Amino acid sequence: MKVTTLYFLGAAQVATSSFECSTTPHSSAYFCPTCGEIWARIVCTSEEFPRPQWDVRTVPCEKHKASCVADWSRVPGSLTDPFEKSANLSTLHWGSAIDKLPPVLLDREFSILLDYYEKEFSE
Repeated sequence: MKVTTLYFLGAAQVATSSFECSTTPHSSAYFCPTCGEIWARIVCTSEEFPRPQWDVRTVPCEKHKASCVADWSRVPGSLTDPFEKSANLSTLHWGSAIDKLPPVLLDREFSILLDYYEKEFSE
């Protein structure tokens, strides 16, 4: 089935993509455990499932560092699980798979990861 995916940073829609999938992936809300903001959303829908099924991911926003066990492996502000391709993820999380992201978000992910690792390894 064809899945349509809308990507939001804050309240602004920044990209749209579509891909074939055997089931409609879950939509994801990205929750920062430090400030409490939902800083991003990935909304996945299809004709068969027009209402999204949601999961909430605990990931620090770009303004905050990882502060609890649940988010230690996450890069602040990143929409992806570190470098996971869809082949390694449940189809329920394909909306955040690095190989499914639209080009504008791939550029953003590259910048966030580069900045993060430059800071981490320069200290």
